[in-house]
Amino acid sequence: MKEYARSTKVGFDASASFADMTVQYLNTVRRLPAPRTRTVYESCELEIPPAYGADYAALRELIETGVNLRPYLARNLQDKNKVPRPDKLLSAWGIHHLHLQPGSSDLVLLCKITDDTVFMIHAANHFGTAGLELWVNPELLRVVHENWPEELAECRFNLTSATPPVEDRIVVRRNNANFTVTMPDGTAYFSLLTATGHCMDDRDRCRDIGRELAVFEQFIRDSAREFRAGLNWPDASSLTIRMGFNGRDCFFYEPNNGTEIHPSGSPI
Repeated sequence: MKEYARSTKVGFDASASFADMTVQYLNTVRRLPAPRTRTVYESCELEIPPAYGADYAALRELIETGVNLRPYLARNLQDKNKVPRPDKLLSAWGIHHLHLQPGSSDLVLLCKITDDTVFMIHAANHFGTAGLELWVNPELLRVVHENWPEELAECRFNLTSATPPVEDRIVVRRNNANFTVTMPDGTAYFSLLTATGHCMDDRDRCRDIGRELAVFEQFIRDSAREFRAGLNWPDASSLTIRMGFNGRDCFFYEPNNGTEIHPSGSPI
């Protein structure tokens, strides 16, 4: 459970199911990289137009010093009161796009962002017809494949099939479907998009979180006497136990006085 605990705050529709809210939270964590120092690696193919050279240098310095990158992410992420919708390029291939200037810019950087690294893949204009094709461009995968193939391990596919033409890729992506991209050396990659536009990994993590919470709930029920004894809680009084989160750490606590509880044999 600790793996999923983050400090990101997300608003939800009160009528949404637990699974939907969990996937939305994981989508938000995926879209908003936590502020931390990261090493920047550039692909051999990366070319920054001279007009954007200073902007790129400034953004790279921000990345390396751990500044919050939210102002450089998609425009729909700038309103902190809105729940971020899925980014299909990110959901499918794990590729972020960063604007060269806060808020927005014509040129975007396509990159893969991990906990400690940013892999700069490609820079391109994201407006017009070329921009529409950019989000399904197999060249993005080719660059990652030839520079950092280990970063595509989860998308690697054992069966080889032809990469569909661009017009088909646009339609398929628009309808939240997947397609195979085959590299010149025969390696094939399959996208991780679900029918809702979210990433398959988030759906899998949502399932795992549900299973873990069920284990925690059963542990609390089975340990009710130990909880009451530790808190000196009368048997005749109702007792509520909740889970709290502090960064990546989680714990049990009694909500009326905030007492943390660390029972023996806890699954946390």
